[in-house]
Amino acid sequence: MGLSNHTHKNVILNIDQTRTVDRKTIASSKTGFELLSAAGRQVFEVVRKVASKDDRILVACGSGNNGGDGLIAARLLLDDGFNVSVALMGAPESLLGDVLLALNALNHPTIPLSQTRPADFELIIDALLGTGIDRLITGKLAKWIDEANASIASVISIDIPTGISGDSGAVMGTSIEAEHTVTFFRKKPGHVLFPGRHYCGTIHLRQIGINASLLEAMQPVVYENDCSLWQELIPSIDWHDHKYTRGHTLVITGGASSTGAARLAGRAALRAGAGVVTFACPESAIDNVAAHVTCEMIKRVDSANELEDMLTDNRIKSIVLGPGMGVGSQTRAMVRAALNSSASVVLDADALTSFTNRLDELVKYIAAAKGDVVLTPHRGEFSRLFDEHFLPDVSLTSEIHKTESELATKSKIQLTIEAAKVCGATVVLKGPDTVIANPDGNCIVNTNAPPWLATAGSGDVLAGTIAGWLAQSVNGFISASIGCWMHGEAARAFGPGLIATDIPKQYPLIHRHILKLHSRD
Repeated sequence: MGLSNHTHKNVILNIDQTRTVDRKTIASSKTGFELLSAAGRQVFEVVRKVASKDDRILVACGSGNNGGDGLIAARLLLDDGFNVSVALMGAPESLLGDVLLALNALNHPTIPLSQTRPADFELIIDALLGTGIDRLITGKLAKWIDEANASIASVISIDIPTGISGDSGAVMGTSIEAEHTVTFFRKKPGHVLFPGRHYCGTIHLRQIGINASLLEAMQPVVYENDCSLWQELIPSIDWHDHKYTRGHTLVITGGASSTGAARLAGRAALRAGAGVVTFACPESAIDNVAAHVTCEMIKRVDSANELEDMLTDNRIKSIVLGPGMGVGSQTRAMVRAALNSSASVVLDADALTSFTNRLDELVKYIAAAKGDVVLTPHRGEFSRLFDEHFLPDVSLTSEIHKTESELATKSKIQLTIEAAKVCGATVVLKGPDTVIANPDGNCIVNTNAPPWLATAGSGDVLAGTIAGWLAQSVNGFISASIGCWMHGEAARAFGPGLIATDIPKQYPLIHRHILKLHSRD
């Protein structure tokens, strides 16, 4: 993957991987009941911090290990003087193995879940189903969950809220809406992908005695984005550097009435660290661009042939195509010219939509590229680009309008990884849970984007930010990861009221933060 972090602290494990880790731990160092007991104790510790002993607490337990965690937590809470009722979703005699041991250790009466009213409690501990759910929730359980969500009771979920797919974050019919979620060892996809991330509330990641060395043999490929993953890969600036050694980014603009998006990308590339940014403009747009820029250069480029001529300058290290360019054959020709050069290329917006029903053509151009290629689609552009080729038996466009429960087996992580493999480029599938994947199957999920990034032009800024890092000879996957993290941090630093032009203005602050962590003067 080329990341600088080797501790795997940011690893995201899917459900099968989590089960493998549990099995290996049980086979080598701990019993299943010891793991269950450690998990229950961690839940108890979180509950103690957020609940009062005057609160009426319901611990709602299923028949699996998630329910066993709840039973252990219930016993510890009772021993500590909390007012606890314990409900079972199934009959007590249906419990087996470690869960039965936990029930026997409880030494307290239980009641059927069906006989409880969520409205009678101030706090509900959700230990019903956990991460392994593989079916829609319907019937009496769905009704009980809806009543819990409608009540005044706060909810602490164990591992993941009941009704959320651990592998995709999808809502399986209905789901508990938790204020807190206590999970163990490493996060799962459902904790970082929406809508699951929303339903989790505050996530408490706790350790229960599983050795992190088990991850080495598993070779995990999915990480949660954080500057510790790549901060050592950020290029330093030496005394002998000048603007061209820092990297030259070329941004292709649209016509006179549509240059704003490209200008946003260009300024972001400069703020990300590119030493030079040049706008390649058709003649009709030159005066418009010149009236708005001061730090960037401008060159007239009216055709793909003229772009090819310009790109014989090997000092150009990265190119942004798409923002405001327009959809059609002219844009496709420009993309082909860019991908024929030695520069790395970011394709966004119109550069992607221009290849609707032409993915094979784009893949052919990417295969011939000498530099790294990064695609930055939002979900609609992703669908238009990959519908014809990706999962040909499923329409991704129609999926956008389906309920989350119908998408439960279609993780955004899986979609992005497969798309990257199909096109042979790094793919950045944008959203509040942006997913970044490369053709080798490596993946990073970005989790720091605040909702006020939903503003016109923010995607253009992201494209330019990634290009700014590509210009500094950082590879495509890492450039995309740095760019997405900086983009989110800048929006967080500014806060509500953000517009796209505000984002690059925050980058100097973000740079200082990164460099301080990296111990550079």
